[in-house]
Amino acid sequence: MEKYQNSHQLHEAVEFLSKNLDEIVLILDKNFIIEFYNNGKHGKVLGWTSNNLIGTSIFALIREFENAHKNEKKLKISLNEESISLVLKLQDKKEDIFTLNLNGISLMVNKNEKKVLLIGKIIQINKFKINEINHLENVEKHWNQQIRKTLERELNKMHVAFDNAKDLMLILNRNGKIINVNEKGKEILGYAGDHLLQLNLMSLISPENSDLLKKSLENTINNGTHVFEIPLIDRYKKIHFFEMRTLLFYINQELFILMIGKDITRQFEELLEIKESELKYRSILENIKEGYYEIDLDGNFTFSNDFLLKILHCTKQQLKTQNIFDLCDDSHKVFLKNALDYVKSKKSHLKSVQIQVNLINGAKIFLELSIDLKMDDNEKVIGYHGLMRDITEQKKAEILEKKFKEELEKEVELRTKELNQALELQQYFLDELVKSSQFKMEFLASMSHDLRTPLNAIIGFTDLLLEQSYGKLNKEQLEFLKDIKFSAMHQLDMINNILDIAKIESGKTTLNLSSFSFNKFINQMISNLKPLCDEKKLFIKVEGLNKEVIILADPIKFKEIFYNLLSNAIKFTLKGGITIIFEETNDEWVFNVKDTGIGIAKEDYPKIFKEFERGSNPLVNSIEGTGLGLSITKRLVNLHGGTISFKSKVGEGTTFTFTIPKPPHKKH
Repeated sequence: MEKYQNSHQLHEAVEFLSKNLDEIVLILDKNFIIEFYNNGKHGKVLGWTSNNLIGTSIFALIREFENAHKNEKKLKISLNEESISLVLKLQDKKEDIFTLNLNGISLMVNKNEKKVLLIGKIIQINKFKINEINHLENVEKHWNQQIRKTLERELNKMHVAFDNAKDLMLILNRNGKIINVNEKGKEILGYAGDHLLQLNLMSLISPENSDLLKKSLENTINNGTHVFEIPLIDRYKKIHFFEMRTLLFYINQELFILMIGKDITRQFEELLEIKESELKYRSILENIKEGYYEIDLDGNFTFSNDFLLKILHCTKQQLKTQNIFDLCDDSHKVFLKNALDYVKSKKSHLKSVQIQVNLINGAKIFLELSIDLKMDDNEKVIGYHGLMRDITEQKKAEILEKKFKEELEKEVELRTKELNQALELQQYFLDELVKSSQFKMEFLASMSHDLRTPLNAIIGFTDLLLEQSYGKLNKEQLEFLKDIKFSAMHQLDMINNILDIAKIESGKTTLNLSSFSFNKFINQMISNLKPLCDEKKLFIKVEGLNKEVIILADPIKFKEIFYNLLSNAIKFTLKGGITIIFEETNDEWVFNVKDTGIGIAKEDYPKIFKEFERGSNPLVNSIEGTGLGLSITKRLVNLHGGTISFKSKVGEGTTFTFTIPKPPHKKH
């Protein structure tokens, strides 16, 4: 007689075994009340369901006809026997009579409670007359002979279902030794033939999982069934994760455990990857130097990193009780809600939203946050997440900057007004200065012109007297006349220079440009000045003039430029000499006049090109001069569109450099 710990365990075992059977399966208690009905293919033909039959006595279905008491007696006897075979005449839902061939066994539950398990097949369904029913009794003997064959066939079906199952299936004894394993189990665990039948299930798990397996087997023995997850190690040391469902059953009073394992290795590995990814994700969030937040659709905080807690000066527990709108300053609540609604409706994101919040400790700070949608696995919006950072100091700086800017704008406006007034005044003075300068130049030109006439007369009459055409003169008279002529000549030179400057400044001087040979020009200039150089034993030479050079300039004014520079060089050179260095670029001709003279002191540099200014060197002051030569030279160079400069060192000499630009068609 089979034994089970309780009715629930028995029902689970029978339900599992009868799942794929077409035949009717019934469990009756000691009073022949139906406890279990599988509603198989044959049962559906009769029209009965589990709800119709469970709780009903089987005798209520047996028709009162001849020999009915014999079947009733057989059922009662079956409680004390291990197996039974009988034919019952029952009525279906429509009260039609049908014949059911049943094979059964007696079961023991809870040590002293007996139950009957019946497996049956419909033989015939007919609308019989009562007097025809007795003819069916003759069928009983024939089907009694088929009982054992039917049981064997059903057991074979269960074996086929066991072997063809798509999940791992094991049968263990109470000590965990593997009694049987299906083909799928052998395939998963990598064992062929009966190799697994020699093993204990403990040998297929790692030591750290042995307690889990022991507990699970104990729960199965105590409760009849159990569900748990456990990793098994295959023959090649690879780990497979299974969701195990166990079922307790007995054969010839010996306890066995059926284990059905669903391979969840892939799902488990994916779960591990997700967990690892989540751990990495959480680790990254904890290490960034910005606050990270997650809120639900109502604004309640669901997650934050530690840095956000520092920003908000609260604990995780305190933040979980907070709503983001509760933190907001009143003036920013609506603004933040509109921002969240925008992100949700547009399925977009916002990079920068600035709000003012009130901290739990009462302080007020400014936050800048980004807002993105938070989705579940089904792409359903469940909240928002993003980054927060404290921009309080930045905001303070912006406020100060704005205030400073406003004050600066006022100051600039005031200063601009003052500057405009000063510029207007300056322009007035400049206009007056120009008028004054023009008046001065006009006056000087006029005066110079008027003065040159009497000076020319003085010089002319002095020359007549010196020639002694009108009588002999003594030595002293001749010396006086020479002094008069020299002074008159000096005065005339000064007047001529002033007149030249006045003409240039007033724009009345024009250039008469022409092309001429610089080679011939410089040779003539040296020839004219050589007597002065020989008198002081000075050399004068030219460098860089290796070919004939044709330049374009005003010959008279160009000569005046060179004469002024060379005569000055001779005047202020005591030994050595003067070198004229010629250079040429694509855009201009460059002329250098280099001497080995007394040089110019740095403090005298600003005076060099000014009118009536002379250097502080005693030698300069001992030599006659007007102080206008270099001023005129600079103006003449500028008039040609060129530049003039100098380099000098006291005691070593001076080099004056000036340029004359080439005309466009002469550039190369």
